[in-house]
Amino acid sequence: MSESLSSALASRQKRMTGTEHADQDNAVRSGIWFEDGSIILQASNTQFRVHKGLLSRNSSFFRDMFTVPQPENEPMVEGCAIVHVADDPEDWRYVLEILYDNVKAYKSIHTVSFPMLASMLRLGGKYEFEHLREAAMERLKGDLPVTLDSWDNQFNADSIRKRPLSYHIFDLINLLSELGILSLLPVAYYTCLVQYNLDHILRGQKAPNGTLHDLPLEAKISLALGREALLKAITHPSEWFMGCGLEGCSKPVSCTSARIHCLSVVIEHWEKVLVFFPLTWVALHDHRTTFCATCAQNVAKEIEVSRKKIWEELPGYFRLPKWDDLKDN
Repeated sequence: MSESLSSALASRQKRMTGTEHADQDNAVRSGIWFEDGSIILQASNTQFRVHKGLLSRNSSFFRDMFTVPQPENEPMVEGCAIVHVADDPEDWRYVLEILYDNVKAYKSIHTVSFPMLASMLRLGGKYEFEHLREAAMERLKGDLPVTLDSWDNQFNADSIRKRPLSYHIFDLINLLSELGILSLLPVAYYTCLVQYNLDHILRGQKAPNGTLHDLPLEAKISLALGREALLKAITHPSEWFMGCGLEGCSKPVSCTSARIHCLSVVIEHWEKVLVFFPLTWVALHDHRTTFCATCAQNVAKEIEVSRKKIWEELPGYFRLPKWDDLKDN
């Protein structure tokens, strides 16, 4: 290996793992401690004795790092070099449990806890455990689809999620913001508006165990502005039900009555901006038999066009770039 490449790798290692070493005398062994382990990872004051081969096999970062000659006279524990990592020990515990339990093809991702999911994303991106990050992203994209068709496919005939979110949406928004996963933020924000009113969003929500789920100020501002923008957007299709688009109607009396009923359905779902929930629009479609043929066709078209337009504009409601311009870090 050339000296310049070796220096570059060493510099990268120092930058990624951190330079502040915790006091060895206060170090605590974790439950992940293999007697035949060949390297010790130390996060804060917690040590993990693991195998270089396992880390190299799963992480290009560690594979490169172990090719760099390590400084002499560095502290060792039981003959093993220590690699200090500037991360939460819990993140490493989750990731190492996955690696040692051989869950590389992690198809049980649907049952993973939120803390484990967060660890997979944090360390998966930072240390290039690509399969862990990809598995976590697959789970998140299933919960927060970025296309309207995929969103609709989440729900059954009663407009209930086939797989309910198993974690608090505030925590998810914070994680996406922390890691710069911008592509999923619009749907996360929208889901938050559906689940919580502005009072809960602004004040935070206390869990049964006393933990406060809260959002940073910028997220609260985005949610408040997004809610206002969504309500304005919903008024456009609602105007049609208040009398617009009557041209060609063959049953003015019954169609006017049907329009009034449809408007009441929209208003009923207005407060929680359920514009993307299928049941809202199924309720409108259910009344198409009371419309004349022309108005029934117009109702269906207006619903379809409006939902697509609002979805297309959704990121902008929350002060985010357009869908195609949303890039993850």
